[in-house]
Amino acid sequence: MYFALTETSINISIGNKPLAEYMAAVAEQIRTGQLTLGEITDAADLERNLAENGIPAKLSSVTASSYREFLAERRKPMAEMIRRYFDQLEVAQSGPAGSRRRGLGARPRISGP
Repeated sequence: MYFALTETSINISIGNKPLAEYMAAVAEQIRTGQLTLGEITDAADLERNLAENGIPAKLSSVTASSYREFLAERRKPMAEMIRRYFDQLEVAQSGPAGSRRRGLGARPRISGP
């Protein structure tokens, strides 16, 4: 079972279909340009969407038996997104000339498995 935040109409269209099946539908949608599942109509848009959500590009080949490997691979981009977010907080919390405000602790380190 996979969990994903989607629009209601997309969620209904996906239903209980296996990941490979609905990703094949997205690939067909890209090939034909006929919208059947969301609004992605080109491969670059799909690639960008996956990257923005920290999802490895090989999503369509993930199965129940390879799900743990998928999660391990996904940890890397997710950790990088979290790291960038903390870096932005650090910059926003800095005072004049980059000095840090009192009371803020060190930035937490995020490491892999």
